[in-house]
Amino acid sequence: MPAAETGYPCHGRQKMEVYHRTVGSAAEAPGMSPPGRAVRFALLTGSGLAILAAIVLLPEYVSLAQLEARRDALAHQLDCEKRLSLYYERAIRAVRTDPELTTRLMIRHGNYRPAGARQAELGAVPGRESVPARLWREAREPPPPRQDALVRAGVWLDEPFTQAALVALSLGLIASGVMLSCPRDGAETG
Repeated sequence: MPAAETGYPCHGRQKMEVYHRTVGSAAEAPGMSPPGRAVRFALLTGSGLAILAAIVLLPEYVSLAQLEARRDALAHQLDCEKRLSLYYERAIRAVRTDPELTTRLMIRHGNYRPAGARQAELGAVPGRESVPARLWREAREPPPPRQDALVRAGVWLDEPFTQAALVALSLGLIASGVMLSCPRDGAETG
């Protein structure tokens, strides 16, 4: 219907402008610019993928930290045993060449008393233990395992309920990122 027939001078053009503003290109609609959609997509899907990566990787990081702690404990124990072995090798070499050391070791460990020797009771000297006893005590006290924030997060993520909730959250973020970033009503992006 021409504009002159309706009595309104720009009726046809006004309809066209309203149609163009509501259904036109997404670049003209507020909040729907292509860079804005790309940023929204990157933020939502990136967050969802980061949560999924944490769910998969952090429990494995905990396993790695446990293996490293076990390795460090075994290396510490092996070091203590090497030092004890070295102590015994030196003691054996010294016993073969030093008769005074042999006598002292026999007095200490073999309940040997030389003729004419008097026994003096000194009692236990605090803080003085033999080298083998000290090395065995050190071997039983391994270094502490690593307890950083990633290990604590991995232990927390290893629980089934936590994993299920975070998987649902991450999939929701990914789905909303995809759905909110798609152009609507067949509008083409430029």
